[in-house]
Amino acid sequence: MGVTPLTKRHWFFFCALVFSCSILAAFLWSVVSTLIAANPLVTPIRISIVGVCAFFLFFLFWLRFWLARNTWVSLWVYASPWLLTSSILLPILPLFAIAPLAPIVSLLLALWGYYLCFYPLIGLDTRLHRARFAKHHELADLLHHTPVAMSLLFGGNRLRHFFLVRSLATRRELGNMLIVGPTRSGKGLLATSHRRIPKHTRPGVCA
Repeated sequence: MGVTPLTKRHWFFFCALVFSCSILAAFLWSVVSTLIAANPLVTPIRISIVGVCAFFLFFLFWLRFWLARNTWVSLWVYASPWLLTSSILLPILPLFAIAPLAPIVSLLLALWGYYLCFYPLIGLDTRLHRARFAKHHELADLLHHTPVAMSLLFGGNRLRHFFLVRSLATRRELGNMLIVGPTRSGKGLLATSHRRIPKHTRPGVCA
């Protein structure tokens, strides 16, 4: 992979961040609720604000299927507490119930999205043969704007970004890559691009 997975230290930091943001957000939304209480259109205003927050919350859900998981979870822990606590504007649950509930829900969704990509929310995979092409969010960790030294180059996309595999702190070996293809399909060019890589990590080419 191209990005080091999150550790327990990261998750402890995210927990502290989510709870802090939730407390600040609960205070903010309480002030907003007090300011709009005297407005004759208080109910439509509250529904509109909560609706906009719900829209952005679902937008964050959707981004999980396109962004790298480390990028997405960082965005989620910063934004989701402010969006979830907007439910304070609706007189459904009291403040003392929403304040601790919002960070817990946010962290559970962060864990679910980071490790399982919200599976099986979009349906169970009951196929016998599950081989498939990689999805956008699975390739996002491998994308780089420029080639990186000491990495395995797989190819590029339409935006001229490069798919690279680099060594990580948890796995320093780059591994090996086998290139199989017909004559004049670009195998030699790909092997040439890896000349600076140590011998034990160079790709093997088969015609």
